[in-house]
Amino acid sequence: MLGALTAASLPVGWADSAVRRLGIVWVDAEPEASFSFLQQALTALGWTEGVSLRTEHRFGRGDATRIGEQAASLEASGVDVLLAWGSPAARAAVRNTRSVPIVFNIQVDPVELGIVESLNRPGGRVTGVTGLTKEEAGKRLSLLKDALPGLHRVGMLFHPPAVMQGETDESERAAALLGLQLIRLELHGLDDWPATFGLARRSAVQALTVLAAPSISRNQERIAKLCLQHRLPAIYWRVSFPQLGGFLSYGGDPSAATQRLAAIVSSVLGGKSPESIPVERPSRFRLAVNRRTARELGLTLPSNFLTQVDESIDR
Repeated sequence: MLGALTAASLPVGWADSAVRRLGIVWVDAEPEASFSFLQQALTALGWTEGVSLRTEHRFGRGDATRIGEQAASLEASGVDVLLAWGSPAARAAVRNTRSVPIVFNIQVDPVELGIVESLNRPGGRVTGVTGLTKEEAGKRLSLLKDALPGLHRVGMLFHPPAVMQGETDESERAAALLGLQLIRLELHGLDDWPATFGLARRSAVQALTVLAAPSISRNQERIAKLCLQHRLPAIYWRVSFPQLGGFLSYGGDPSAATQRLAAIVSSVLGGKSPESIPVERPSRFRLAVNRRTARELGLTLPSNFLTQVDESIDR
């Protein structure tokens, strides 16, 4: 951590008597690793906790009404910037606050979510980082077929309240081009997940593509275990899934996303209007595979697939 700020390293807009306040609203519990990476990136930009910045957290505990109340309470407390972590938090923050600048960190299309006018010109008081592009949904299916050459029947696993139409449309378009039959599989409450996986097996699904949703993010180990139990290779949008036992992931580089998020938060803390800051999308993508999971599923991965892998995990 940096010590006292020098004049050369002062964040834009910072003055001796002006410690900026950053409020963060989380959908559920605070993901400590994610926040620590953001804090390190902000410190590198000159925003040192307790010196030029004070961060306050509120937790929604997975309840939409509570998330909105927590966002409103942060605005009422006088924070300078509200950081909404996750799409339910972003939507609730926009709906339940009036004037505080909002920066979001989400995994869906913010235009389709209804919180910005466009990616290049967000408008209003909202901007941020999205970890997904709809094109990734098609690329994940292509990579899944590369990994499993005999693949012809894929389950599209999603949580209906969270799914974005653009992602499902792109998955269906890509499946048709790849000669894959795509079977829709809905995940509802946690108690229903085993039944959904049973339906996948009865439907002769050979593998899964899993679409982004907060409820799935919060239960990564559980879904990885269900996939292994039902002998279903799956591809996800985030590298943390294969790190926890999932088969494959393809998505934006999380460290790069954190750096972009920190840069936007820094700009808004310094007084720049969110409406003039384009929404950041992934520019670097990484393919990860868990080799141990592949072995447990009895899979032999083709060499032409392995040459595409950026991160090989064996635990």
